[in-house]
Amino acid sequence: MEITFDNRPLDQARRKNADQTGRAQATDRSGATAGQDAVDLSGFDQASIGQLVQRLRDMPPTDVQRIEDLRQRIASGAYTATPDELAESLLGPAAG
Repeated sequence: MEITFDNRPLDQARRKNADQTGRAQATDRSGATAGQDAVDLSGFDQASIGQLVQRLRDMPPTDVQRIEDLRQRIASGAYTATPDELAESLLGPAAG
């Protein structure tokens, strides 16, 4: 999948063509009609998907306030951590 970013405004004809092309491609790949979301998880059997879903359900809820506090500390330069501390927080005991 190629993702490109083009910040130039589209004229109406190009915008309409891009919208129609995108809808046609989405319909062709997923079988869904325009306006519907679809996911293709090829290579995964039903049991594997069930296990992944259960792991997601078992995860603790996201602490949005803590994340925002960390973002502010990082942006202001008040947050510091050594590479070892970061690895430990990401990988747990396997980091060490």
